[in-house]
Amino acid sequence: MCAWVIHQRTRTDDKTSVVPSLKNIQEALVAMGDKAASFVGSREWIGSFEVSICMDYLLEVPCKIIHVTSGALLYDHIEALKKHFEIVGAPVMMGGDGDNASKGILGVCCDPPSLLILDPHQYGKVTSLTDLYDRGVVSWRPLTTFVKDSFYNLCLPQYPHS
Repeated sequence: MCAWVIHQRTRTDDKTSVVPSLKNIQEALVAMGDKAASFVGSREWIGSFEVSICMDYLLEVPCKIIHVTSGALLYDHIEALKKHFEIVGAPVMMGGDGDNASKGILGVCCDPPSLLILDPHQYGKVTSLTDLYDRGVVSWRPLTTFVKDSFYNLCLPQYPHS
C-alpha cells in the first residue's frame, strides 16, 4: 500500500517518500505509543489497525477500517470494496483472527463473488504476470473460501483522488 501511494505521488509531483522498512514501521508504532519499545526488532504481528495508523503517521494518508465479523459476511462489503477501487484505486490490506495470514486485495468480482488476492509475504524478481499467478502470489479467491469463524479487518487507504 505504501508503494502504491508513493507511486501516485510521483506521478502527480506530490510529496515524495520512500517505502518504510519493517523497522521504520515498528519504530513508528512505538513513537505513537501503540507498542512498547521492545516491539522494535521483534517478530510480533502487525495487523490492519496498525497499518492504518502507520499510513497516517508515515505518509499522511488516513485509512478507513471495515470490520467484518465473519468470513461468511464478506459479501455484504463487496459494493464498498468495488466503490473503493473505482474511486480511490488503492490496494486494501486484509487481516483476521482465525484466518490470520495478511492479504492484499487488488480487485473484486461480483459474479461469482471473489476477491483478487495478493500474498504480501512474497518477494523477489517478477518475470511475468503469469509467473505470479502460477506461483499463487496473485489469485482469485471465491468469498466462500474465507473462514466463516474468523473476523476480518479491511484497511482502505483514503488517498486523495483527483
